[in-house]
Order: sequence, then structure tokens, then C-alpha cells
Amino acid sequence: MTIFSLRSLLFLCGAAVAAAITFAVVTSDGDVEFEGEDATSVRHTVRGDSSEFSLREDGLTLKADWRGKLKLDKTGDDIAYVEDYLVIEIEEGDNRESLRLEKDGRGLEATYWRDGNEQEPGDETDAHVHDLILRFLRASGFEAEMRVKKIIEERGVDAALAEIDALSSDYAVRQYVAALSESESLSEENVERLIDKLLRVKGDHDIARALLSIAEHQEFTEATTAALISVSENIDSDYEKRRVLTALADRPLSDAVSEKTITLLSSIDSDHDFRVSMEALLAREDASEDQIARLLDAAAEKLENDHDLRLILTKSATHLADETVANAWLLAFDEISSDYDRRVALEAAALAASDNEALKVQLRDAAETIASEYDRERALKAFE
Repeated sequence: MTIFSLRSLLFLCGAAVAAAITFAVVTSDGDVEFEGEDATSVRHTVRGDSSEFSLREDGLTLKADWRGKLKLDKTGDDIAYVEDYLVIEIEEGDNRESLRLEKDGRGLEATYWRDGNEQEPGDETDAHVHDLILRFLRASGFEAEMRVKKIIEERGVDAALAEIDALSSDYAVRQYVAALSESESLSEENVERLIDKLLRVKGDHDIARALLSIAEHQEFTEATTAALISVSENIDSDYEKRRVLTALADRPLSDAVSEKTITLLSSIDSDHDFRVSMEALLAREDASEDQIARLLDAAAEKLENDHDLRLILTKSATHLADETVANAWLLAFDEISSDYDRRVALEAAALAASDNEALKVQLRDAAETIASEYDRERALKAFE
């Protein structure tokens, strides 16, 4: 193999290597794999000191394997040191590229192939090598936290946001969005810009994970919450929507944003995920009576399972003193067909109606509609 200078890529001993940043996988032995829509797959396998990474997405196949630790330069954009070796291969359409970096006595020995042919050293080869390494970093998301930190230090938050646009996989976008949201207290404008980066992401898991990281680490305004909900509408998975909605339940929601939240909630088909999401929204301390009534309307329209609807009614029974909530509650109650669930819901409502005679009359009338004599009598007894 030929030893050649790769400009910023190739660092020899001494201060340059000492200043390099460790780039190493710290996971335990085993596989980490994410399969998503559109035949996208990401796999990272660690076996002792050996690692393999592969990405297949939208006609792109990228593979890498290495042994030992890697070190990046101080910018985070180039590899300064490999403990043993690193091999990167890319296939995209008719284009095939590969690179092998190996440790030698003074620095790195690098060999680059294009379409199976080893390329002579020179400026053009240097540029291809640099591009191949960046593509590997941007596809894999490895050391995203470190790269984001270095980009911010050297070029600012705008550059970190721009770097996300250059990433080549949903997995990497998620990693970088999370890294940026966790490393900086962002302005309202930059939170919105960060959320908008997820509009290009197709994988439900990646969208939800990134949004949850933003929701956990950034301050939210009405505008940023609305933006987060809008991106969540691109999620198909009921489970992932539920994760986002339960995270939103920890945030203050204005009436306008609450309507968007209810619209997102109503797009969930699974009764279980709908109910868990709604329970979290009902538990909000700042939830207004009008918002609770709207949630009950959504539950009455959407939930088919008596058990889940009854749990929502028992959860919201403490708000029955409000007439708007009471009317919505009774309309939802009418959607329950199970005598048992109707009785249990009314028993919970009886506690809230203890000092409200008008409400008691309405609830007793509801109890009279229970077909089972046993359940009807027990429900009526709760109002004595």
C-alpha cells in the first residue's frame, strides 16, 4: 500500500494526535438494529474490540467495519487515528467507493478505491477520501454529541442546524437532533427550526425519539408546541404518537394548541394507546374545563372498548361539577354498552355529585338505564 498525505485527514504523531478526540462505540457486545419504512435498515454490531455498521436507505448502501478505537480530529470532521484499521464501503447506483485506513508507525496508511480500482494519491483522491469519511459520519450518527459540540464551538448553532441537512439517514438525523437539543438552550426560533428538520424523516421511531428529546430538554412556547404537534402528525404508529402525547401532557397547552393535540389524539386507532394518551392529558393541572369536555367528546367518538371508555370516565369524574364537562361525560356514558362498566363509572361519578342535586338527578336517570338489575341497584345505591 502507498502512504500519502491526506491534508487535514492525515495526522502524524505528537500534538496533533494528542489533540484528537476519541471516537469509539461504548455499547456492550451485541446488535443494535432499527428497521423502518421504505426498506430502510440500520445495523450496528459490536464484538469485543471489533465493530460493524451498515445502512441501507433509498438506494444507498454504506458499510463500515473497524477494530479498536478511532480518533477524530479537533473539528470532528476527519479521522486522525485508528488503533488497528477502518474500512468504509459505499454503493449508490452505479458508483462504488471504498477506503481502508490502517495504523502505521507515523500516522495513517490510506488506500482508496473507486469502482474497484485503486486510485493514485493526489488532491482529487484526498477530496474523495475526505468526502467518504464525512458520509460515513453523517450516515452513522456516531459521536453525534461530540460533533455537534465541536461544530457549535467553531461555527455556531446555525452551522449545527445546517449539518443536520447534510445527514443521509433518518437514524443520523434523530441522533443529531437529540444531541443539539441536549447540548444547548435554544431560542424559540431555533427550536422551531430544529423541529422542522424532522419533516424529512420518514421513520416513526426516529421522529418520536427526536421529538421526545426536544420536549425533554428545551423550553416550549405555544408556537414551538404547535410545531411539534404538526410534525407528530407524520407519525403513523399509534404507540409513537402516544409517547409524544404523554410527553406533551407535561407542558402547558393553550386552547388553540389543545385543539391540535386533540386532533392528533383522535388520529390514534388503538383504544389502549388512545386511552393512555388521554389519561395523561386529563391529568394536567392546567387543563381547563372546556378542554376536558373536548377530550370527553373525542373519547365518545373514538373509543370502541367499554373498558377503556369507562376508565376515561372514572378519571374525569372529579370535573363533573362543571356543566359543560357533565354534559360531555353523560354523552360519553351513553356509548358504553356493558352494564358493569356503566355501573362502575356511575359509582365514581357519585362522589363528585355529593353536593350537587341537579347532577345527582341526571346521574340517577343514567343509572336507571342499566339493564342488569344487580348493577342498576348498586349504581342507584351510590347516590343515597
